[in-house]
Amino acid sequence: MTAAESARATDLRLAALHLRSGATWLARAELEVLARTGELDPPGLADLAVARWRTGDPAGAAAAAQEHLAAGGSAGGALVVAAEAEAAAGHEREALELVERALAAAGDWAVVDALLGGLPTRAPWPGVGAATAVEGAGSSVAPGDRLGTALAELAANRSERAAIQLALVLRRDRSLAAAVLDAIADRRSPALDLVRGDALRTVGREADAERAFAAAEAELDR
Repeated sequence: MTAAESARATDLRLAALHLRSGATWLARAELEVLARTGELDPPGLADLAVARWRTGDPAGAAAAAQEHLAAGGSAGGALVVAAEAEAAAGHEREALELVERALAAAGDWAVVDALLGGLPTRAPWPGVGAATAVEGAGSSVAPGDRLGTALAELAANRSERAAIQLALVLRRDRSLAAAVLDAIADRRSPALDLVRGDALRTVGREADAERAFAAAEAELDR
């Protein structure tokens, strides 16, 4: 490997780490530099798609996702963004196909929800489409009621289901971030750590949020 190739590989790894630890704007800046110089590989394009999505650039995210898929990639993040792009364009069948591929690649909904970053969705994600649709549709379950359901799931040791409920609580009512943190308490799982990080960021505890994201990443990498 040449010095230039080694430097490029290091830059890609750092950008990926920043994205997964919640430093999304930093990750996007790093990835955009690599994109301008034509140095993004397919995984890097998938990361760029997610970074653009989370920073409010759905059109740019869709372009990066399509480039990743055209290069033969099948990363969950790119599939999630592509599904949202197809849904936004009114292509229901294509969106559903991409939803199914994204869920298969990610393994469970908590991972997909983390990729979406708590933003409103259009794609037909199982069990949450009506609750998170963009065009002003109200949630069929009040955030307070969903919080109670999450507490029941935690009491039954169903942490993954609880994490989904708590992520939806945060998505619907950010003022409940402290209550979400109280509900999670010291329980640990990758999904709960991701939700903990989102809640910590919401209440302004950025350093603690990054530690929570790092803990989730470390657990997934085992």
